[in-house]
Amino acid sequence: MINKNLRKKLGIVCLALAMTGLYACGKTDDSKKDETTKTVTEAASTEAASEEETTTEEEETGITQEQYDSMTEDDLLTALGITDPENVSEEQYLALVKTLKFVPIIDDDRIDSLYIENNITKKALSKVRKGLPSVDTILEDIIKDENPQVRGYAYDSMFSFFGVKEKSVSIAKENLENETNDYVLKAAVEALSNEMARDPYVAEFIFKMSKHENPKIRYKASMAIGNSWSIGVDGTVERIIEMMDDENHDVRKMACYESGNLHDEKVIDRLVEILNDPNEKPDLKGKCVSGLVTLWYDYPFHKHFSERAYRETINYWSKTPRDNDNPDWASLTLINNKSDTSYDDWRAQATYFSEDEIYNVFVDIIKDENANWLARQGIIKAIHTHCSAKKFAELKTVVDGLTDSKGDLIRKEYENEASK
Repeated sequence: MINKNLRKKLGIVCLALAMTGLYACGKTDDSKKDETTKTVTEAASTEAASEEETTTEEEETGITQEQYDSMTEDDLLTALGITDPENVSEEQYLALVKTLKFVPIIDDDRIDSLYIENNITKKALSKVRKGLPSVDTILEDIIKDENPQVRGYAYDSMFSFFGVKEKSVSIAKENLENETNDYVLKAAVEALSNEMARDPYVAEFIFKMSKHENPKIRYKASMAIGNSWSIGVDGTVERIIEMMDDENHDVRKMACYESGNLHDEKVIDRLVEILNDPNEKPDLKGKCVSGLVTLWYDYPFHKHFSERAYRETINYWSKTPRDNDNPDWASLTLINNKSDTSYDDWRAQATYFSEDEIYNVFVDIIKDENANWLARQGIIKAIHTHCSAKKFAELKTVVDGLTDSKGDLIRKEYENEASK
């Protein structure tokens, strides 16, 4: 099938040949020939200009924005000549990825924006997933594309559970120096987030992005720095502590939350300072507790044993007077679950952990009518998880004796947990 652009070019050539042939038969004089030549030239020039205007969005794909917006994923595959979902050529794969340029980038006030929504290109890619060539065959083309959505796909496609291929990291390094688009930089941070320990350049790049002017990029960088894959990288602990004081509240929360993954007690001082500051927001304090709990409980791995982090966690949960925000109710559910395979070994080594202490602190919260009712309800599971059957049975007397308006909800939760 001849595409629209090719038909236009052929039409111009045919027009020129036809008119030239007509006057070559002696049916005109030189002046008319000159006039005709001028007319043909002008027509071709006008058509070419029109073609240039209309093909900028069609080039390489043969599809316009208007057409794309009205398509389904099946329409898109058909338009690109992809008829066998298990046999897609490199050219077809490249053309399909390039249609991502028609998808708008979402960039709003949310810290996790700067993304493209689900779209027909992604649906089409999913539909022919088994027939796609390796992304390696088109990676060097799409990572240099003029459209950020396409370059972003290049980085998105690098990431895997098993890590980024060395060749892909090399290609990324060649192109990141000149990359300025925030959407693409965010995608690159996400793709390379587990590679800081493997490549000094990547570590330098992530550190640089942690100071980027866009908080959405700093947010992703904090996740990469405060990542168990980044343990041992020089500067990660110091930088995650600095990011706990970022000017953006969401970045601060993520830095506090991720800090425990580095399993370094140097983060504790700043976490505790935030917990002890009455002017700090409760949701930030909740993330600080998450960081601490990772240092001493580390579910589901149970591989770390910071007694100091444990003590600071208990101190926070024990503080009075309590209210709806203090302690943060979600932080009290962080030890609700345990691993079936590693918990017993952890319990044997975590000599600081006291069943009686956990029971007494949590019962005190359950009895406190001023505490958040979700907290009072949620920690019933934690008691069941960590305390003896005898202790859990004693808890029934406590919940049966509650007289406030949330007593029935808490008793119901106890009955649900007891039935398990």
